[in-house]
Amino acid sequence: MSANLLSLTVNLLTNTLENPKIIINTEIMANISIGQQVYLAIAYRGTNVSALAHKMGMNRQNLHQKISRNNLKKEEMHKIAKALGGVYESFFSFPGDVIVGSNRKRR
Repeated sequence: MSANLLSLTVNLLTNTLENPKIIINTEIMANISIGQQVYLAIAYRGTNVSALAHKMGMNRQNLHQKISRNNLKKEEMHKIAKALGGVYESFFSFPGDVIVGSNRKRR
């Protein structure tokens, strides 16, 4: 884990303890890889790659390599999120509340 990601992870965990509804700054998230986002989600849930791989029925080494190489398909991201107790969302957002590619239901 890089020093920047480690620092971001520490900040995330510290801030989450103070405010459980924290939303990660989109500017920060735009500058980190998908794999780094997965590592942050794992840290947020207080688990590790081995436990996540076990929940997903995968080998730890295979999951770690996929995350490290940013070689994750959208379907795999949904599985990771589900195993972590969350939801993965990937979409384009345009002015006028237009969202393309979302799996989110409108309220």
